[in-house]
Amino acid sequence: MYLNTNYQMITGLFELLPLKQIFPVMAGAAMALGVGIGAIVSFLTIQRHLRV
Repeated sequence: MYLNTNYQMITGLFELLPLKQIFPVMAGAAMALGVGIGAIVSFLTIQRHLRV
């Protein structure tokens, strides 16, 4: 692997995880972040339009 051979300092600090192991966590976090941002923006937009 390129990182293992060329950047020993980086690979010594943490262990690189395979994509199969980290993808479900990243997908879940991205989905939760998207839902959270969408809910906040939707709430603010509705509040702004109801004040008119």
